[in-house]
Amino acid sequence: MYRCRTVLEVQAVREAAGHFSAKAASKFNALMRKADKAIEKGDFDRVFGLNSDFHGSMIELSQNVHLIGLCRTLQKLILYYRSALLNKVKSDPSREADYVNRLKAKQDEHRAIVEALTKGDEEGAALLMQNHLLETAQHMDIK
Repeated sequence: MYRCRTVLEVQAVREAAGHFSAKAASKFNALMRKADKAIEKGDFDRVFGLNSDFHGSMIELSQNVHLIGLCRTLQKLILYYRSALLNKVKSDPSREADYVNRLKAKQDEHRAIVEALTKGDEEGAALLMQNHLLETAQHMDIK
């Protein structure tokens, strides 16, 4: 499932690159700042939503209606798995420190993707998104 997500979102990043602007960069940077604050507060539900917004906004920026539709369909399954992971963390405080560290690393990955797009590096951004999603799947122990 995450391999399918990866293929779709990597293509979305490639297509989003052609529409990336200072306004788009500002939007993504604002999302990341909000997520950073939510991580610091331990508001994992908020981080969850902002992470979804980041990915959803990147997909929307592709302006490819077919790709957007496919991603939305797959997103329902992805949200189920991500919610299950979040619920494990909420029910077991011993998992929280590792979860926070991974959230911070994911934020750094998001920043790198936006930075590559800002520089006009479409393939670099696509590779960063690919690595980001495959590493996420590995941490979640799903394929």
